[in-house]
Amino acid sequence: MLLLIGAFVASMIPCAAMFLWLRNRKGMQEGYPQVCNRALMNGFLTVLPVILASATFAVIGNLLNLKDGNQLLYQVYYTFCVLALSEELCKFYVMRRIVKKGNYSWFTVTVIMTLVGLGFEIAEAIPYAIGSGPGPMFVRGLSMMHASYGFIMGYFYAKSLYERKKGYAVLGIVLPWILHGTYDFFLSEPMFEMGWPGYAALGLAVFSVVLIILFIRFVIKSGKNEDRIRPVTE
Repeated sequence: MLLLIGAFVASMIPCAAMFLWLRNRKGMQEGYPQVCNRALMNGFLTVLPVILASATFAVIGNLLNLKDGNQLLYQVYYTFCVLALSEELCKFYVMRRIVKKGNYSWFTVTVIMTLVGLGFEIAEAIPYAIGSGPGPMFVRGLSMMHASYGFIMGYFYAKSLYERKKGYAVLGIVLPWILHGTYDFFLSEPMFEMGWPGYAALGLAVFSVVLIILFIRFVIKSGKNEDRIRPVTE
C-alpha cells in the first residue's frame, strides 16, 4: 500500500511541476496566475459533467443494443464515444466558458486548455490509482495525456479565434478525440489480449510526451512572438 501511495505521489510530480512553471511565467497579462488557478480547478471538476456525458452515451448504446451485437463495433463505440468523446467535449466546453470571460492571447488560451486537461488528468488519476500498479501510474504521470491533448485543442481553438476560421476549432476537437479514442481502443481488453495493440498504445503514450515537449517549446517561444501574446478573444 505504501509503495502504491508513493508511486501515485511521484506520478503527480510532473503535473505539479508543469502547473507551477506555467502559473509563474513572468510578463503575462494582468490576472494570469488567477486564470491558471481557475483553469486547473475547472479541469479537476470537469470529471462531474464527464460522468453525466458518459452515462448518456452509454444509455444511447444500450438503446441501440450495441452490446449484444458486434463486439468490435461496441468496443469502438464505447472507447470513442462513451470515453473519449464525452471527455473531450466536456473539457472543450469548460475551456470555452473560461475564455469567453476574458480577452486573452493565443498563448493564454492554449495554456488555459492545457491546464484544464491537466486538472482533469489529476482527477482521473485518483480512481485509476486504485488497483493499478506503479508502472501504469508512472506512464500516466509522465505522458500527461490529457494535458497534451489540451495543448492541441487550445492551440487550434486560439488559432481559430486569431484567423477567424471555425474549421481550426473543429480540428482542435477532432484530433484529440481521435487520438484519445484510439489509445483507449488499443487498451481495451479484447484488443490488448492480441498483443500488438498494447505496443500501439505505448506508442501513443510516447507521442503524448512529444506533444508535451512541443508545448514547452511553444511556451518558451511565445514570449518572442507578438502574434502569440496579443489578445485574440475580442
